[in-house]
Amino acid sequence: MFEKIGKTNGILQGKENALTTKQVVGIMYELLESLEKRLYEADTENGNLRNQIERLPSQEDYQTLKEGIKQIREICERDRDKARRELEQCETDLETEKERGRTLQEKLNKLKDTLDKKESDAESLEKELLESREKADAIGSQNQQYKNKIQKMPKLMRLYDAYDAIMEKKDELPQKVIEWVPIDDFDSFLCRALKSSFPIGFYLAIESLIKNNSEQMSDRTMEEALHISDQLLAEVFSFGSEYFEEKGLFRISVEKGNPFNEELYIDIGGKGGMCENVARVWLHGLRDGKEDKIYHSYVEGE
Repeated sequence: MFEKIGKTNGILQGKENALTTKQVVGIMYELLESLEKRLYEADTENGNLRNQIERLPSQEDYQTLKEGIKQIREICERDRDKARRELEQCETDLETEKERGRTLQEKLNKLKDTLDKKESDAESLEKELLESREKADAIGSQNQQYKNKIQKMPKLMRLYDAYDAIMEKKDELPQKVIEWVPIDDFDSFLCRALKSSFPIGFYLAIESLIKNNSEQMSDRTMEEALHISDQLLAEVFSFGSEYFEEKGLFRISVEKGNPFNEELYIDIGGKGGMCENVARVWLHGLRDGKEDKIYHSYVEGE
């Protein structure tokens, strides 16, 4: 700035006759304005510096800050040591859990192998159990059949005895009666007897014998023929009771002393006439529930 002023003096000194006083004054004003502007800028810059200096921490502030930093560092050191210890503990726990996990996995693998084996054994046992149950069911069914046969055995034996009694008198009985009882072949007779047609057909054959007998058979022979025929029918119905009940075929129950019922009974002694009570049953009749038909019982009245 002063250098500029010096240069201006030189101009003024070298050219005294060239510039007027007004011009010189103008130049001086310009110089003053420039100086004032520079001074203002310098003051502003100094003020900014002072403000910055004032904002700078004092020595006490620095001391407090240092102590705070020290405390923070101490806390960080403690936290770091604690964190390190916790990290080490976590690593130790992790290794422990890993080892425990490996042990549990080994146990799990063993248990799985055991389970697989047990499942396989269970399947085998279940298969064996199923087979055993099937065998037991078959044996139970067979056993029940045997029980049924044993239970029916007395009935079967009585039926055979009744059949045998007919066979012993076969030569004395009419052919129409014998036709319903296969000679010397109990198995064939048994197959025929367990049909609803047998009791009815056999009854009709005996009924024909009763109605058509004049002097063909003696009273004793007739009495014996009716007795063994009635006994055979009785045992047939006893042995095949379930079958005949299903077919709706029943023997008419009548005993000595029953009141005479002309709808159910025919009196042989009175040649079909009326009487008060039954004195003797010669042949039990049949009742066909499905056909709603009655085959009368032959009795002797009193």
